[in-house]
Amino acid sequence: EVVEREVDGFLYLYDRDGIRVPEPAAFLSAPSYQIRVDIRQCVVTILAKEKGSRRYAYPVKAFVCSPNADTETGKWRLGEKYRYRDLYYGSYSQWAARIHDDILFHTVPYSRQEDNASLDVSEYNKLGTPASHGCIRLQCQAAKWIYDHVPVGSQVVVFKGDEPQPLGVSEVEPLPAWHTWDPTDVTARHLCEKNGCHGK
Repeated sequence: EVVEREVDGFLYLYDRDGIRVPEPAAFLSAPSYQIRVDIRQCVVTILAKEKGSRRYAYPVKAFVCSPNADTETGKWRLGEKYRYRDLYYGSYSQWAARIHDDILFHTVPYSRQEDNASLDVSEYNKLGTPASHGCIRLQCQAAKWIYDHVPVGSQVVVFKGDEPQPLGVSEVEPLPAWHTWDPTDVTARHLCEKNGCHGK
């Protein structure tokens, strides 16, 4: 049993102990998603709505990102998805999804195609600041979540926000130069286990 509460125009679900439900979409009827990208605060927020509703009111996820300060704002529909994708300047990505034209959601760049141990660590450590060439860079867990859960055709809104976003965003722990893989990458978990970093 969950209880719904409205806070600052958004709807949150709480369990009987008053703890906010971390996965509200599981309690919604046939939810659909909207991806909101605040390029000023460098945060991607996923909002959900129930079937038949007109308003994306339930905050589901928040991900730190790196846009570009001049990334175009507007509304689009999520386009093609790519498990692996070539980027510019001889770099590569995992779990990419098109926003519009050449603008994508994608992971921090890798220097070798389909090699998740070739992460550009210096660019990873810029997450949370404007650092891309126009695309929206994400940690692997975020790019994969969009790839896995948000259907093609879902609404994407890119804007410059002035107010705190509903779920905020966490800072990214910097990586040392030798850590050439994303610690949130499920396909690279064995590398953290081997090196004794970032839990088991």
